[in-house]
Amino acid sequence: MPASVLGVSLALFLVSALIEGAITMAVIAALEAIQPDFVRQPAAGGRYALVAAGLAAVLLAAGGVVFASTAPDGIEQLARQTGISAHARTLITTPFKDYEASWLGAGWPAQAAAGLVGLVLVGGVCVLIGRKR
Repeated sequence: MPASVLGVSLALFLVSALIEGAITMAVIAALEAIQPDFVRQPAAGGRYALVAAGLAAVLLAAGGVVFASTAPDGIEQLARQTGISAHARTLITTPFKDYEASWLGAGWPAQAAAGLVGLVLVGGVCVLIGRKR
């Protein structure tokens, strides 16, 4: 992907993330206005829900790849249709090219590993951001 296309893509993703964040905050604020204490702190000892959510996340990250689409995403499809992909050069190499853990070869185990590593990375960032100071 040429640097200019990458820049436009990143800008669009940033705008999309900001809009989605604003919508989420507006919905939570509206729900809180309609029903006070709708959003509340979890009860002490409520580890069951946390464990269940964690298990569901792991199952979806590792097992969801079986049902994931093999079709190229929108940006990749656009690059193919416009001919940009024929002139593309790699700017950054990654061990997770095409959503697969390259050290495991190809197939669903490599995809499941990539999903689990992504889950761990995103979860770790969330924990770091959400830590009480």
